[in-house]
Amino acid sequence: MIEIPHLDADPYLPDVGEVYWVDSAIVQPADKKSDRPALVVAVPASPLGRITLVTRTSNIKRQPGVASPRDDAL
Repeated sequence: MIEIPHLDADPYLPDVGEVYWVDSAIVQPADKKSDRPALVVAVPASPLGRITLVTRTSNIKRQPGVASPRDDAL
């Protein structure tokens, strides 16, 4: 797992399939956790584009989605 980059770090594009800890302020609807692991599923052509992430949650308010109950084994 890759740690959240510092705000003063140079911008870069992650690779598809990497998992990062991200600040949950970017997750909608609002997330109760301060940070959450996120999987990179798509990257733009330049660092100025939008990176697509997927997070796992048991929050049923995040619809539509795939049911993902808590599993401590993971």
